[in-house]
Formats: sequence, structure tokens, C-alpha cells
Amino acid sequence: EETVLARADRPTRRVIGPRRAPLSVNADPWAEVFVGGRRLGETPITRITLPLGTHQVTLRHPTLGEREVATTVRLGGLNRLAVDMRR
Repeated sequence: EETVLARADRPTRRVIGPRRAPLSVNADPWAEVFVGGRRLGETPITRITLPLGTHQVTLRHPTLGEREVATTVRLGGLNRLAVDMRR
């Protein structure tokens, strides 16, 4: 919910989009990180910004394989995801 003050004598434009929050991803030993099929880079990744809600994060390592993890991005602080690729 948001309150917007507008004046009658001039146009007011407000673009409303999905709220976003930061997510940090780490993997041991390391991994490539994908969210929604988009490659975000290799761990550690700090403070990528994603829309609020649940996301499927795919982590890939050349010898340890692939892991898919669901994580929920919330407002209020930093969201963190840490994955041990050896398990």
C-alpha cells in the first residue's frame, strides 16, 4: 500500500512495479547461479535484486552437478542463500 499526493494543476505520474529486495548467494566450493533461466554469475554473489516472492535458484558446478533450491525473497534485511554443493 502506498499513498501518492497529486496536485490538481499539474500531471502526476507514478509507475508501480513489483517490490524488490537484495539476495546474496554462496556455494561451497563454488557454482554458477541461475534464476529464472538467467545466468547471474559465479558465487559468491552479493546483493542481486529480485522481486519479492519465491524463486527457483539453480546452482551448477562442473564436477558436482546441479542443485535447484527454492528461496523466498522478503523485505527487511538481506536475504541469504548458502548451498553445500558436495551434499
